[in-house]
Amino acid sequence: MASLAGTLLVAAALISIGGLRDTSGLVALSFIARYVGIASPVKILLGQPLDSHLFHPASSFLMVLLCSVEILAAYLLVRRVTIDRTFFPHLRDTRFIKMLATICLLCGVPVSLVTTLTAPDDPTLAGFRTFTDSFLMLGIIARTAYVCLNHGGRKLHDLPLALVLAYCFAFSMISNTKVMAYTGILAYGLTFVCVRRSLPLRLVARGAAGLAFCIIVLQPLVNSLRGTASMREKTLPERIDALSSFFKTESVFRRIKQFDEEQADVPVFMEYFGPAGMFASFADRIAIVQNADALKSGIDMNGPLGSRLITAAFVGLIPRVIDPDKDMTPMCDLIFWHAGVRSRDTIGFPTVGLIGGSYALAGWDGVLIAPFILMTLFFLVQKLWAGTSCDHLMALFFLVRHANCVAESDVTCFILILIRTVPLDLITFLIVFRVCAYFSSHGTRPVRTASPARPAAWG
Repeated sequence: MASLAGTLLVAAALISIGGLRDTSGLVALSFIARYVGIASPVKILLGQPLDSHLFHPASSFLMVLLCSVEILAAYLLVRRVTIDRTFFPHLRDTRFIKMLATICLLCGVPVSLVTTLTAPDDPTLAGFRTFTDSFLMLGIIARTAYVCLNHGGRKLHDLPLALVLAYCFAFSMISNTKVMAYTGILAYGLTFVCVRRSLPLRLVARGAAGLAFCIIVLQPLVNSLRGTASMREKTLPERIDALSSFFKTESVFRRIKQFDEEQADVPVFMEYFGPAGMFASFADRIAIVQNADALKSGIDMNGPLGSRLITAAFVGLIPRVIDPDKDMTPMCDLIFWHAGVRSRDTIGFPTVGLIGGSYALAGWDGVLIAPFILMTLFFLVQKLWAGTSCDHLMALFFLVRHANCVAESDVTCFILILIRTVPLDLITFLIVFRVCAYFSSHGTRPVRTASPARPAAWG
């Protein structure tokens, strides 16, 4: 377990160097946490050896260590780069922050609904789906910051903020995805802590309740509906009808229990914690070391995929409105098919992760090179975007938007984030900032410059 101990030392070094208010350091810590940092205590609590249920434990943990060291090296390298001006300014005017939240939420909610009017495979609105997460995330962050600053950190939420957080859970059901519910909790909680500079117990209780609901109810229910209602193939009205019929005719908890029993009979290729039943998809997200472990044998046997993982990213730049017939098979599924982990008639968007993707790219050479290059570019873009201080709302947005992707994205997805997602977000929000500046400067009330909320006692 020397590799695991070394990885945890890298995490300690990140905390020592950047602290817990450096967004680049938090991205790196999130990567380590998602691979082994969360899973290791869970394994200990379950009374299992840390290397159990892995085919190649020594190699798998070594990959995590090497990648973590590369991320630390990329972090230290970019940390030395001095940037005089970022794309986005430091937001201090509460009127501007309120306007930013209002515009983002007024755009985000309708856009998210409109883009679900057609089936996900329909190219008509495909390009616009990229903006859904961005608008809602920034809207939650800005509204949370406004509420916190406007009330000196004493108030946890207001009506608009409560409604949009509730919408995130509802949208996760409608769209049959879970990420928006988790992201809503993260954006709200992290912003409140960073702006207030303290952690009230009320926030801990609400965050824990929301996370528990996602894990125990939302996640298994959405996974269950994917199979029974074929939600991905339905349009928005059809999804609403299916959900309405489901809640009228079935018991939620009975359906979850039934899904748990069904999962016990499903053959699995990764079970780092042992048979996890309805929590299997959640377990896959907090122990990504198992994904690289499951891929290794197949990649060794069939050979790496090579440059195809890179060229596929540039092919992915072509909008489906221009090329409706382009191959939309997810690269993560292609990697799993190539490794023989899943049959070729199954598309399930498995989590490959940066380590597994790097190994699929070029074996050990890929693991030794790709993470350093990609993370150096990522940290540099992050620094250009808005710096790395949690005091900066746009730096927080970048963290919330991409921390999950850094851990879960294979090489192809990672490149697409850098050359498509980030530039699109940049152009969009530079325009939004201009609009906010215009409307906030034409108000009748005097402009009030906000300073960070004063730290308050716990509770």
